[in-house]
Amino acid sequence: MPGLNSIMDSSLSALFAAQAGLATTGHNIANANTPGYSRQNVLFAARRPDILPYGALGRGVEVQGIRRIQDEFLQNNLRIQKSRQESYSAVDSALYEVEAILGSVDNDHLGNALNNFFDSWNALSQPPINTTLKQDVVSSAVSLVTDFHSINDSLDDLEANIEINIQSEIENLNRLMQGVSDMNGQIMSAESNGQPANDLRDQRDLLITQIS
Repeated sequence: MPGLNSIMDSSLSALFAAQAGLATTGHNIANANTPGYSRQNVLFAARRPDILPYGALGRGVEVQGIRRIQDEFLQNNLRIQKSRQESYSAVDSALYEVEAILGSVDNDHLGNALNNFFDSWNALSQPPINTTLKQDVVSSAVSLVTDFHSINDSLDDLEANIEINIQSEIENLNRLMQGVSDMNGQIMSAESNGQPANDLRDQRDLLITQIS
């Protein structure tokens, strides 16, 4: 027959396990709005029983660990899609600026200037030739050259802005990578006891998502 100490020990194991479950649930609730937080749950297992002549006598429950509820496949796909979205967004923004400089289908600055230039030459080629037609050619040529210079200056400014943005992104990337490196050190230190550092891993994954 199990002694009183054995019964009390089993009961205490159940109490400690329940406390761990409640504490983890409270932690999940507290971090419901925390960016990058992964919900956690407690891993329970039956404690090794006492082997008696009449059979194995259970000794209660123990907490084996606390794990993050996370799907690595979905997380990796999310990072890939986010990286693609950022890439497409950067290209779209640059093309939008180029369209504003060169003109769109509805507002074709360069096309209109070229049409005016060639139309003035076409008019000049038809007799009779007069001073007004010659002046139109000169005026359209000056206007076209002015547009070319303006477009060139605008494209140079766009290139400079893109370079500035790239340098800014590189600095931000270096900062994030340093943060991941520092976080790896903290995780290794925290996991020296064999248990995963769930919250630190969440913070590292959040940094990695920003890098992606």
